[in-house]
Amino acid sequence: MWARKPERDLLQSTQRTAWTSAKGGPEPDDEELVSLSKRLVEDAVFRAVQQYMEETQQNGAAPKDEAPPPLTTNK
Repeated sequence: MWARKPERDLLQSTQRTAWTSAKGGPEPDDEELVSLSKRLVEDAVFRAVQQYMEETQQNGAAPKDEAPPPLTTNK
C-alpha cells in the first residue's frame, strides 16, 4: 500500500529532534518542522483510512464510491 512506513520515519525524525533538543543543540528549522507536520498528517490520514476500511469490512458494508456532502459554513 505505502512504499514506506510513515510511523517509522516519523519516529526516527521525532527521536532525532528530541535528541537534538535534549543536547541543547539548535532548534529544528522551519523546513524540518514542515516535514514533520506533513508526516504527522499523512500518518493520521493513513490510520483513519485503515480504520475505516477495517470497520466497513467488519460490518459487512462495502465502502461506497461517493463523494462526501459538501461542507457548509454558517456565517
